[in-house]
Amino acid sequence: MTGGIRMRGDRRRRAAMAVAAAKAAEREAQKLARAVSPAARADLQAVAASAHEAIRKAGRDVERRPRRARRRARRAEARLERAALAIPTGTRRGAGGGRAGTPPADAAKARAKLIKRRRAEAKQAQQMAKIVAAHVAVAAATTPTDAEHREKAAKRSTRRSAPQAPQGSAPQGGAPPAAPGS
Repeated sequence: MTGGIRMRGDRRRRAAMAVAAAKAAEREAQKLARAVSPAARADLQAVAASAHEAIRKAGRDVERRPRRARRRARRAEARLERAALAIPTGTRRGAGGGRAGTPPADAAKARAKLIKRRRAEAKQAQQMAKIVAAHVAVAAATTPTDAEHREKAAKRSTRRSAPQAPQGSAPQGGAPPAAPGS
């Protein structure tokens, strides 16, 4: 009968690990929500709220119903991952996805990392947008207006059309040109 006891303890331990992984994914999803646009934030927070409730229920079920707790935690974590993948971050990256045959603990870490990576991508996209906006502002401030451009062209044309003194003659009212080699 000791095999059954050990098995139940093992199930509880695996359920507790699944709940912990789901909580880590939830934390990363909340961080991602703070890093994206307000529209995407609302969607992600709605999914995170329902996942939070499922994770809480799973945490309460670990002792009494470990299988249910584990399933609930994994489903909540997967829901968070799908929501993170649906967030546009400005990159063309698809789902990293776990390979078949990977241990569940590795898959849980990979999901948390994926959400973290999506947050970094969103942050990078926002930084790039700020840089582009700064470049546009500088270009707008330094580029001459049409009126300034016309004024400059008019000055240039008046300078070119003004009569020029012959090359070898002395300037009017000035000293004679200096002799070469002196």
